[in-house]
Amino acid sequence: MTDIILRISYLLDLCLMRGFLAFFFIAIFILACDRKVQKVRPTVGAVTESIYASGVVRSKNQYQAFATVSGVINKLYVSEVDTVKKGTPILSISSEIQRLNRENAELNASFTDIQANQGKLSEAKMLIDFSFNKMKMTPSFISDKNLCGSRRLGQRQN
Repeated sequence: MTDIILRISYLLDLCLMRGFLAFFFIAIFILACDRKVQKVRPTVGAVTESIYASGVVRSKNQYQAFATVSGVINKLYVSEVDTVKKGTPILSISSEIQRLNRENAELNASFTDIQANQGKLSEAKMLIDFSFNKMKMTPSFISDKNLCGSRRLGQRQN
């Protein structure tokens, strides 16, 4: 019986504690809400804050131009604020780099020419002829060796 009374008292305490917590949260919610309307009135005065930002300003008809060749700019014919029409030259590019590249290509072509490598070609041809003659001589050398082996030439006779 005492056990039952203890359980009932525990359950009552638990219910009271839950009720108290629920009442506490409801009271905080009601008291925390302020029903007063806050009003803001703008005033005219000096600006007291500055805002800094970065960005790019582009005009509506702005275009990018690219050169078809690479090189060093010799002369500019227009400035940044000038308006240009289609076909108007805006700069000149030095062709020195292209001329040097062309000369370099011509030198490489002449270096790899047959006339420039004639010595190497002659040496390769002589090596081929030597190998061919050696190959023709090898069968007769083998047959001579077999002949010498059967007669035992070059060995001391007893």
